[in-house]
Amino acid sequence: MPKMTDTYVLAYACCETILKELSRFPTIDLIRERIGVNSPNTIKKAMNDWTEAFAKQYIEQQHSALDCPGVPSVLTGALTQLWQTTVAEAQLNYAEQAAALQTELDQLQHTVDQQQDVLTAADQALTQAGLKQDALSAHIASLTAEQVNLQAELRTAQQREHDLSKALEQQQQRETDLLEQQQHRLEQEQAWMQRRILEERELAAAKAQDKQLQLEERLTFLKAGYEQSIQAQRAVQRQNQQLLTENAQLNTQLEKLTSPAVPAHRFQRQRAKR
Repeated sequence: MPKMTDTYVLAYACCETILKELSRFPTIDLIRERIGVNSPNTIKKAMNDWTEAFAKQYIEQQHSALDCPGVPSVLTGALTQLWQTTVAEAQLNYAEQAAALQTELDQLQHTVDQQQDVLTAADQALTQAGLKQDALSAHIASLTAEQVNLQAELRTAQQREHDLSKALEQQQQRETDLLEQQQHRLEQEQAWMQRRILEERELAAAKAQDKQLQLEERLTFLKAGYEQSIQAQRAVQRQNQQLLTENAQLNTQLEKLTSPAVPAHRFQRQRAKR
């Protein structure tokens, strides 16, 4: 008597359902899909027991059908031989199907074993991954704490940079204001210097003009004095010439007077004319 489990009972009952609904013998895949349980050994056991019971029931039904009173013995023997041949063929087909099913079961079992190995490897990998994940989590926590510290330092540095930038802007503004003041003062000084230079230039020009006028007046005066002196010199020269002429005349007259042939009263008369 097989061990009755829930999977076995479900699989055994499912064999009859598959035969009625699909008009075909059940398989492990069909039973597994319907009962939703993956237990190939239990399903195959239930399927073999059901197939054996089905074959016995079919044979009994055939024997009862052949046991007919009034049928000739020759015909009964032929029917019996035909039945035995049919049963033998059915048993052979069943054996072939059972062998195919066993092969399929072995393949499935091998697949299950491989999958089990894969699952075992996966469990080990998951365990290692879990350990790595724990290590990574600890490392991430450490990095997170470091990131928080770095962010705090960054905010402090940004605030310090902001303060320095503001101080630099204020310093630049003060320097700009001072430069503008110096530039304005320099422009005022340059304008004053230009006005001063222009005034000095105008004053120097006026002085030079006055001096030029004085020089021109002095030159005019000197020219006039020079002309007067030339005229006086010419007058003196004329007087000298005249005196020389008169002196010559006097000398001539004196010679005449001093000569014996000149009478004395003539000499006196000439002196009286003078």
